[in-house]
Amino acid sequence: MTSTGNDMNLILGVDAGNTKTLAVLATQKGEIIGVGRGGCGDIYGALSPQAAIAEVKKAIHSALAKAEARAQDIHTGAFSMAGADWPEDYDFLKKTMKQLALGKKIVIVNDAMGGLRAGSQDGYGVSVVLGTGVAIGAKGYNDSSWHGSHWIRRLDSNHLVEEIINAVLLSELGIGSSTSLTDRVLHIFNKKTVENFLHAITHRDNSQSKRKNKMMAALLDEAVNNDDAAQEIVQRFAERCGDYALTAAYKVKFRKDQSFPLVFSGGMFRHPSSLIMDITTERVRAKLPGAIPILSRFEPMIGALFLGFEAANIGISAEVKENLKKTMQAHY
Repeated sequence: MTSTGNDMNLILGVDAGNTKTLAVLATQKGEIIGVGRGGCGDIYGALSPQAAIAEVKKAIHSALAKAEARAQDIHTGAFSMAGADWPEDYDFLKKTMKQLALGKKIVIVNDAMGGLRAGSQDGYGVSVVLGTGVAIGAKGYNDSSWHGSHWIRRLDSNHLVEEIINAVLLSELGIGSSTSLTDRVLHIFNKKTVENFLHAITHRDNSQSKRKNKMMAALLDEAVNNDDAAQEIVQRFAERCGDYALTAAYKVKFRKDQSFPLVFSGGMFRHPSSLIMDITTERVRAKLPGAIPILSRFEPMIGALFLGFEAANIGISAEVKENLKKTMQAHY
């Protein structure tokens, strides 16, 4: 694929999640020339599918503006999307992206697969993506694929926040054990007592965020510091991630005697602690010892970009990866 005339033949990668949508534009050489951001791009998580698409468009148009490019300059658009779950979702999303002229070629995958492609050398393996939500999926050496989507229930940052709050409340009432999470939560919400904190998050006119990112960091900090309540929450969560990852591996026929990448990506893994990754890996390797844990060096949106490169028949060489890494730092 070569550029002709004013056609820039750009590759678009989009990672649409429950909290944010990221769009990235790159040249064929892997040089990132524009990155844009929008809100919730999940057609199930937004107020409506149309609202989700509007946020995806916002991210893409922002990337185009920064790149001083036009939609018609996009050769291939690859979309890794929370909410790409059922066949009708893929049909809707592909039709919509074609109508919006966001690529001569359009690729739609579930966000678990974008996360997998970001960290796997060849796109095969099992992925565990932990952001606001949890995305777990796999692609086998037989080219079959599976993703958890709606099979995964009560396993996301909202559920973890509720577990943290519950641990603090039970401790305060003397029902649960004492926990260092109490001081951390009070500090995060700038409250003097647990009752003040509870009132702040439950009163009728409450407009306060539960401050998920800080809560997640506090949970992992205190688990590493051997707080029993924090350790129990992290252990349950990571073991369940491991169970789903193991299921994904079985669904695509990975065998006990095979090695395969177990790719971890997403915001929760930006914390210095590898506790969740370690527990999840141990859970998987107990049954499939060939699982090789990999902390992805690229964000899921770069995984979408890789899928776009492949759909455009562009090889992802070491030079392309190095260009992506260098130019990404200048834009994001």
